[in-house]
Amino acid sequence: MRKKKEEEKKEGLEELFSHIDEVLARMEEENISLDDAFTLYQEGISLVKQCNERIDYVEQEIRILNKSGEEAEKDEF
Repeated sequence: MRKKKEEEKKEGLEELFSHIDEVLARMEEENISLDDAFTLYQEGISLVKQCNERIDYVEQEIRILNKSGEEAEKDEF
């Protein structure tokens, strides 16, 4: 059920969101045991953390690019 860390890093946000949807769907099943629900909950939390890390990274990169662009524009004048 758990993927290796290397494989998780290669997944894009869309794939992570898809996995979260799958986890939620499985958690909503009527006959799910408490143990299985807890395991799925842990997996879902891990996936959400990965999404947040990716989003934070992209935001940081955008800030860096924007700052570089602002510096380039100032240098042109």
